[in-house]
Amino acid sequence: NGIDIAGLGCNSPIYAANDGTVITSEYHWSFGNYIEIDHHNGYVTLYAHMSQRYARVGQGVRMGDILGLMGNTGESYGCHLHFEVHYQGTKIDPQLIFK
Repeated sequence: NGIDIAGLGCNSPIYAANDGTVITSEYHWSFGNYIEIDHHNGYVTLYAHMSQRYARVGQGVRMGDILGLMGNTGESYGCHLHFEVHYQGTKIDPQLIFK
């Protein structure tokens, strides 16, 4: 359903994968603090388990903008980012897109 990225550990910045608009910024029992971005081309990206969310619903973001900080919220067993890519509602392997 996605990939888990350890990065530089807790409170590492999480960056937007591409330009778009924030469509979700909330807490979920499984994802913890998470954000979804609609990239207006059929793609939506999801960033989960954040310790802090900086981006708000309706906010425009640019590739590389900081969305929040890596964390261990929700159903998580260690500090990391869970990252998903959806294309027209179907989950796809992010490693096929971002090489």
